Amino acid sequence: MADRVYYYHLGNQCYGTGFMGEKARELAQLLRGEYTSIDIEQVPWETKKLKLFFPGTIIVNDFRTVFPGTAEELLASYENRGPLKGVYRYKELPQGEGDEIGILNDYLGRGAAICLGDWVGCEHGLTAKEKWLEKHSPYTGGISGFLVFKNRVPVAAVEFIQEARCAYPLPRKREDALFITCIYGGRGIDFDYRASLIAKMKEFARQEGCKTISVIAGLETPYPNGPESFFTRLGFLSKELLGQVLLRYRWDEIRFLEIPVVGDD
Repeated sequence: MADRVYYYHLGNQCYGTGFMGEKARELAQLLRGEYTSIDIEQVPWETKKLKLFFPGTIIVNDFRTVFPGTAEELLASYENRGPLKGVYRYKELPQGEGDEIGILNDYLGRGAAICLGDWVGCEHGLTAKEKWLEKHSPYTGGISGFLVFKNRVPVAAVEFIQEARCAYPLPRKREDALFITCIYGGRGIDFDYRASLIAKMKEFARQEGCKTISVIAGLETPYPNGPESFFTRLGFLSKELLGQVLLRYRWDEIRFLEIPVVGDD
């Protein structure tokens, strides 16, 4: 029986949704198998059964991964049922302060540039992502996130939706909570500007009558967000271990964290 490659994605939330789907399709071709793409927002029962917590997950038989690699990398990882040979590197940067903060919806293309850098695939996912945000933003006051600028250059961004509308099988699904779908900094910069985005988000959450902000974070890696220590230093509490995921060069645990936003900082 031919291998079937399944690609589960969170609508068009991720700028790289299309790119990762293309690579999953190419993997199916290398395996001489079949390819199926599934929007998990359309099949919420699948998310709980399969424990899907990423904007893109590739599953082939007993193998699953969440890293957006080339078809050849994915094939090597599949054959090995584990990480590729290589060294994972994460450099913790000192906290930086930006000059101003803007609304993500107004600078969506620049948000893509922060996330993807020069990675091909940025532009073709932009319109689809804009439509995805338009579907969710009415539940968060018409705003889907923020960007921080330094010397007029965007250096970090955060995106969120109402927690109750998240398709992932989160431990809680509250209408008075904001869920961070992604928070990321630019490449090749010397400071981490994300803390100021959390502060801005807490201020916004209070204005909207929300009580909590939640997020899924890698224990030691910044994928899907994180690492966990970034959030715990800001007052987030680690509430639940969600599982273990295969990245390009290593395995990592993912955790569900939250922080109350009522009262003063």
